[in-house]
Amino acid sequence: MQLSDGNLFVVGGLTSGAVTTRTAESFNPSTNTWTAQGRLPATGTPSGSSTHGFYSYPGAAQLGTGRVLVTGHADSVYALFTPASGDWAPGNGLISERLQPLVLSLADGRVLVASGVDEGGYYPRRTGTYDDTHAAWATGYTRSERFRATGVQLLDGRVLVTSGIADEVYGAAALGAELYDPVSDTWAFTGAPRRARAAAALARLSDGRVLLIGGTSVRGFFSGTAVRTSSVELYDPTTGDWRDTGYLNIARSGHTATVLADGRVLVIGGQDADGKVLSSVEWFDPSTEKWTLTAPLSTGRASHVSALLGDGRVFVVGGTSSTGAILASSEEVLPGGFCAANGCVPESDDVLCAKQTAGCGPLDVTDACGRTRQVSCGACIYPATCGGAGIPARCGQPGVEGWQVEVLGSATGDNKGIVIEPGGEPAIAYVLSSPVGGPEPRLFLARRLATGWNTSPILDDILGGDVALARTREGALRVATRKRVVGSFSSYDVPVFLSWKEGRWWDDVVPSTDFHPPPDTDYLSMGLGPDDEPHLCTLDITSTFNTATLYCYGLDATRRWTRERVDVPGTDFSSPSVAVDGEGRPHVAYYDANQKRLTHAVRSASGWVLETVDASADVGTGASMVLDAQGHPHIAYRDTTNQDLKYARWTGTEWSLQRVDSTDDVGGTPALALDAQGRPHISYEDLTRHHLKYARWTGTQWNLSTVDASGTGGRDSALALDAAGRVHITYFSEGLRYARSPQAPTAKRAAPKR
Repeated sequence: MQLSDGNLFVVGGLTSGAVTTRTAESFNPSTNTWTAQGRLPATGTPSGSSTHGFYSYPGAAQLGTGRVLVTGHADSVYALFTPASGDWAPGNGLISERLQPLVLSLADGRVLVASGVDEGGYYPRRTGTYDDTHAAWATGYTRSERFRATGVQLLDGRVLVTSGIADEVYGAAALGAELYDPVSDTWAFTGAPRRARAAAALARLSDGRVLLIGGTSVRGFFSGTAVRTSSVELYDPTTGDWRDTGYLNIARSGHTATVLADGRVLVIGGQDADGKVLSSVEWFDPSTEKWTLTAPLSTGRASHVSALLGDGRVFVVGGTSSTGAILASSEEVLPGGFCAANGCVPESDDVLCAKQTAGCGPLDVTDACGRTRQVSCGACIYPATCGGAGIPARCGQPGVEGWQVEVLGSATGDNKGIVIEPGGEPAIAYVLSSPVGGPEPRLFLARRLATGWNTSPILDDILGGDVALARTREGALRVATRKRVVGSFSSYDVPVFLSWKEGRWWDDVVPSTDFHPPPDTDYLSMGLGPDDEPHLCTLDITSTFNTATLYCYGLDATRRWTRERVDVPGTDFSSPSVAVDGEGRPHVAYYDANQKRLTHAVRSASGWVLETVDASADVGTGASMVLDAQGHPHIAYRDTTNQDLKYARWTGTEWSLQRVDSTDDVGGTPALALDAQGRPHISYEDLTRHHLKYARWTGTQWNLSTVDASGTGGRDSALALDAAGRVHITYFSEGLRYARSPQAPTAKRAAPKR
């Protein structure tokens, strides 16, 4: 912490070997020297644990009298330090025991003590404000429990407290925020951040707004699988609202944030998404809301402290190194030197591979500093030495009737997404699931490039299941999937929306606490509106009653997620299908398991309008819907009663229904797309023969072909058409596969069912 005379003061903590220390030191910026400042009083009883002993993770703040209050002990004790004399004294009075507290100076000269954990592992809600003039404590109570919270004093004297850990059992990241009013000694809720997070950093901007930066989100902090985030949120004290602002270049937790004299915010070190200790430094420009990497530290460090000195330097002290060692070193950062001329920092190999589009394997890539170096961007699945059926420079397995089939790997899951990129090649989003007891599934993107397939992870620790992929009008990729948020008493499966921009993926997790009941998403689909705004529709499963509720999510004008209930379609667990018309109205096609029928819903000005499309039998599972140029829906679906593939089209006045394929037991998990003439193309599984099949409408009849006759399945297909009219299909068949039609697909008419 920084004292009123400009000196820095550090106290307590852990030394080499994780041994608790009661020593203190001060740093004089004018002489660049450290001076010992005695030892904390040996009051209280140590617990025998290095993390629960004498001030292993203390909190300290300067009082209006000039003395410094230090607390964070296993007992109900504290200490007072007088900088002028260097004397220590035990506190005169009691504060409830707590370890790792939040300790902040108040504008009226008092010190606030909140948050923390007691010896029993519980998070105390009781708070204390200490008045050194009268040697007296006043107590209060926060509205919620949290541990390792972050806090900052606002311009009006109130204190904002947020972030931290909210669950003693699972170590779940905390959501929500509170305001402390020193005048009334009361606590009140304010607007909740969009994401739960712990080990984040807070910084108050010169205009009074507050940045909430990085941290671990979604998963448990104690579980060892914390998901570090690059997201940053901006809090407006005048409204109590939070909104997303520019993302960090590197996801991090355990970092520091320092506000510079010119208003920029400097973020230093921490740990990245893989737990690696960082030396990287970046700064935030409030005028542009963008982050810029600058010259790194000489030593990577996390859980350190930093402070702005009077001469403009940022001083960084202590922390842990990349080996886990506790650092005794300090170093300085010169914000004045952060100009384009000498602040150039080359990107990491991972960042360069994410940005490049040349291919896979070893590549010569030019980085942001203009230097060319070789990076390894993953193995090429197929070498560029063979081709077939109109597919130049590709290796694959011959399919049926001119189709080319390529096996992409052992990925498993449910629905996946496919789009055609501007160069005419496909991009596929899919889930790579782990064995039981292994890591959580990962979301991947496979792109078919000139040198072969390039696969790269998009997001770690997701839930296996549905993935939706789409392209904006400018060609940028958008993905939707699911993650798990752990709360105080239960966990919630929530939608996640990801955007590719500025050479990286940006995630937006739908907050579980914004809705009642909270999301419990099991099946998900996505559509983009006329302005590329996302619409996510999900089936939320209530296991207690074995029911499913259909919800649709969208973003309002403030970029906050909204949710509307569409229907309660019963207990069939298959994904809805959503598409958005030119007026921005979402349409949803889904199976109503209660009535055994195919249903279509559209969002009108007055609410959702539901209509039955087909109730001729048990029909509608696996519905796949697209809209034509007039905004009319087209739907492919399965007739379970007759084991057929069916197709429905809205003519403008009525639904036209057709039976597409009645050979064998067909119609499993269909996927539908329309070509430039508005004619439908459908991929689907033959459940009798376990083949992948394809149907297209010629204008007068349905022509059918078999794409993959290996007998290993064609489940959960996704289909897209390129500008030349070629068909691209991805599906599961003993792993993830990709099929591409010849230049002009050949087909035959459907045979009657025997």
